[in-house]
Amino acid sequence: MSTKKSRIGFIVIIAEAFIKLANWLMIHTIYKVKVVGLSNIPKEGGALLVCNHISYADPVIVLASVRRSIRFMVFRPIYNNPIIRPFCRITKAIPIAFHDGPKAMIKSLEEAREAIQEGHIVCVFAEGGLTRTGNMLPFSKGFEFIMKDTNAPIIPINIDRIWGSIFSFENGRYFFKWPKVIPYPISVSIGKPLPSTSKAHEVRSAVQELAADAFKYRDVNYKQLDLAFIDEVKRHPFKFCMADSMGVELNFAKLLAGVITLSQKLFPRKKDDVQNEMVGVFLPASCAAAITNGAIYFAGKIPVNLNFTASKESIEYAINVCSIKKIVTSRRFLEKIHYEPTDKMVFLEDIMTGIKGFEKTIFYIASIVLPKFLIRKMFVRGDKKNLYDIATVIFSSGSTGRPKGVMLSHANITSNFQGLYQILNAQPGDIVLGVLPFFHSLGFTGTLCLPVGAGIGVVYHANPLDAVTIGKMAEKYKATIIIGTPTFMSAYTRKCTKDQFKHLRFAVTGAEKLKKSIADAFYEKFNVIPLEGYGATELSPIVAMGIPDYISKREHIKQKGYKEGTVGHPLPGVAIKVVDPDTGKSLSANQEGLLLVKGPNVMVGYLNDEEKTREVIKDGWYVTGDIAKIDDDGFVCITDRLSRFSKIGGEMVPHIKVEEFIQEIVGTNEPACVVTSVADEKKGERLIVLYKGDLYIDNIWKALNESEIPKLWIPKREAFCKIEEIPLLGSGKVDLKKAKELANKFSESEKGTE
Repeated sequence: MSTKKSRIGFIVIIAEAFIKLANWLMIHTIYKVKVVGLSNIPKEGGALLVCNHISYADPVIVLASVRRSIRFMVFRPIYNNPIIRPFCRITKAIPIAFHDGPKAMIKSLEEAREAIQEGHIVCVFAEGGLTRTGNMLPFSKGFEFIMKDTNAPIIPINIDRIWGSIFSFENGRYFFKWPKVIPYPISVSIGKPLPSTSKAHEVRSAVQELAADAFKYRDVNYKQLDLAFIDEVKRHPFKFCMADSMGVELNFAKLLAGVITLSQKLFPRKKDDVQNEMVGVFLPASCAAAITNGAIYFAGKIPVNLNFTASKESIEYAINVCSIKKIVTSRRFLEKIHYEPTDKMVFLEDIMTGIKGFEKTIFYIASIVLPKFLIRKMFVRGDKKNLYDIATVIFSSGSTGRPKGVMLSHANITSNFQGLYQILNAQPGDIVLGVLPFFHSLGFTGTLCLPVGAGIGVVYHANPLDAVTIGKMAEKYKATIIIGTPTFMSAYTRKCTKDQFKHLRFAVTGAEKLKKSIADAFYEKFNVIPLEGYGATELSPIVAMGIPDYISKREHIKQKGYKEGTVGHPLPGVAIKVVDPDTGKSLSANQEGLLLVKGPNVMVGYLNDEEKTREVIKDGWYVTGDIAKIDDDGFVCITDRLSRFSKIGGEMVPHIKVEEFIQEIVGTNEPACVVTSVADEKKGERLIVLYKGDLYIDNIWKALNESEIPKLWIPKREAFCKIEEIPLLGSGKVDLKKAKELANKFSESEKGTE
């Protein structure tokens, strides 16, 4: 009997070894796998591997990446598949399913615990199912039960770039799609062991951090922005690319021809040509601005889109800091905004008159017939190998002080728009409605780089508050994605018709908090939920964003992508954590603290300001200055900016919360007030409310006192100051610096009348 058991055991060992070898050969044929951190797998003894779950190939990829045998926890319907079951039994997989019932579930979890205690490695996919949203799903706490009373380590694992393969849910389906490339490049990152007592949110955070670090393994497969654009042109030269409200309409080949033509005229080749110098762009969002940015890249230089809504002093500051010697603009545009031309400016009108018709034709034909390598060799200058070279400098809004020059690399921007592309599940026929200026980080990444780098269309209009024209453009070009601010969305709700936005799939908002009243009104009219995002110029700019829930009645699956009051999950490849502002200690789920961000989207640094850069980037984490909390499901809730608190009588008072209370009392979707503070001799600071319109302040103040708001948060009756307009920046954000100045003037005038 013992001999028979020995034979069976030997056969099982041989079969398992054969499966492992065959699996290794299959995976390394289909995929080009890079394994990082293999030494973190213990050579002996039990351990629990916790991995993200994006595709059906995930288990076999992990099996091919780890030398030791692995016992997988397998979804029972898959385990029971007659084709897969023999392999599961040979590898001693552990079946489990949520519909098994409590007793069966506990039995499966206990079997996994026993396997670990016996010295085996067990692997779980803690998300409980394959992601359909493209985001990492919340981690189930089941593995906490498995690890109870064990001393074995938990090993976090991240599989990167598997979304987009034929086994992932990209384009809304598994399988039945052509592979983009064979072998398909992926990386498997194995993290340092965590203690067996680690909670679900801690392990999920560790897997996210591995994903954030994994982008550097992609750089061999990615190109600088201008070269990625050429790739898209060669894929579909005659596909619609962009249009604007001035009547310009271009396919991809025409855009490339325009970029080549302008680059040749603006920057004729010469021996002493300076590479990587910065060139100013002083143009509104338009096809002309897009062509100009591309022309600068082709010349081996760096475009800097200047904020034409800023003060002259701020514009001059940006020009000087960047050592800009040439600014591309338009006479017509300067006349429209009443801006005096300078000797550094070159005008598109002058350049266009010097371009002959046959030149445009030659470059258009070249864009279509020449292969990629010849286009690069003939028309693209400079060393284009380093993905971490500076792609642009964007000046922060300066809402709380002097603008800072944020240096963003090609890797920063590429990683960010690819994350956005993934969670939006962008389709080839999508059209972005581009209403944000290119000097705004979200405008540059989301409405310039995303469309031309990912091969989707875009339609531009320079004035984001001109809802009438925007509605017409949306209807004409069947816009499916709009990216703007809540203020802009409110204007579109009032002035655009339902038919004009009938093709809309996504409405992405940022730059300011999305009020429930605005979101509800937009949804009621257009049947599209505005999805609030969060980010910063220094983060290229998107960190997190809500997306629609995935619901499948056929599969009985619901995956949350959106939760009211939050800004969604972090983008794929972005890691976040909340720490104590004073000690820097990481906080648990649902605890409020200072938000830190890590990932390939974190800026290179501030231009000519290494000291300030060191202040905000610590050990690879960007210190946002925002107060936030992360719930058990990984959704991020931004409470306030650290700078938008006042310390009154030793307690922190959040300005935004006070604004929300007042806004609710007023009962309007429009921004009615901004709360700021001034110095106070007795309590350190005191609140000032700047408001516009004919508001009944006595009624508001009475309602505040009768509400549940803490008494310390209630401004004094005499602290309400009427102003003509709420000060806004070109991005649509409240100009907090200007608001502070107005509050200080009001405070001084109060003292003068005492």
